[in-house]
Amino acid sequence: MRQIRSVSQDLSPAFLALSAQYLPGTAPETLRTLLQRQPQLCLCLLLEGRLQGVCYGGPSPFGPGLLGLEGIAVAADFQNRGHGSALLAAFEAAGLASGFSGVSLGCDGGRAKAFYERNGYRAIEWKLLAREGLWRSSPAAGLVSRLERQGPYDKLVFPLPLPQGLLPEDLRDALHGEHGFYVLEKSLSPRASQP
Repeated sequence: MRQIRSVSQDLSPAFLALSAQYLPGTAPETLRTLLQRQPQLCLCLLLEGRLQGVCYGGPSPFGPGLLGLEGIAVAADFQNRGHGSALLAAFEAAGLASGFSGVSLGCDGGRAKAFYERNGYRAIEWKLLAREGLWRSSPAAGLVSRLERQGPYDKLVFPLPLPQGLLPEDLRDALHGEHGFYVLEKSLSPRASQP
């Protein structure tokens, strides 16, 4: 039997462990802060009473009123059975109940991007991290719509769709970029967010 709910104190260690296993990019301190400040946005998937999935987030850095999805994962033995979509729908419903008007997230592409698109998300931007200044001499520099900073990197922002025939990999190579990712968004409405 599938149950999705906020993480209770007794499930907190399992939540942290599964997050560390499947989402190692999120620091445990960040998760503990989210659990304390916005527990309604830290969800767990229970299957037969055991924690087998997590989903969490908070206010998005991509815009006001947006809920940022920071992590979602389902244990490998339970993937491709609709549990991730159910967990995502519950997260959206929790966001709507908390006053958020939409959800935003960043992902590399591939299967993750396809998953979000199947669940109603739309890719709106592609962002590329490039070492400060290295990209400026490239002919492709004129395609940058906005520049942001992230530590030692310039974050180059490109609206989607990209010009015809141009692939993100082409931009990454032409601009001496190191890592690119998509920004996806979904508007929330009471009907669209029912789990």
